[in-house]
Amino acid sequence: MDMEYNITCSGPSGLFVVKTVGSMTGAGLIRMAESILSHQRWIKDSSVVFDNRELDFSAATLADLEEIRKFHKKNDSRIGCGKSAIVLGEGMAAKWSALWAQGEKADVKNMVLVFEDFDKALNWIQPAA
Repeated sequence: MDMEYNITCSGPSGLFVVKTVGSMTGAGLIRMAESILSHQRWIKDSSVVFDNRELDFSAATLADLEEIRKFHKKNDSRIGCGKSAIVLGEGMAAKWSALWAQGEKADVKNMVLVFEDFDKALNWIQPAA
């Protein structure tokens, strides 16, 4: 199944949550990222929780990663310095890290952390006052 996603934005802070399913590709992630950046409530420096617990990234290639990194770098000024929490299924964080360890890293401003617990990701994105 091709990658599909659903974007929600809620609360006064405009927290974005993106639920993904299907098979990850560079084109799919770029399509999703462009949808986020084009969202009527998106402002630079916003934060996003990517719920990738149902995303299959096992077939993603180095070419996919490079395509995604190129998009991110090109759009860094639109993305800004927000936070991105990547939520994966149990036991998948090491596989995600190994995937993204390939190739050249993108020098971007936003902070990214990987979680296997959705609530911990939310707490990192929006710490209790």
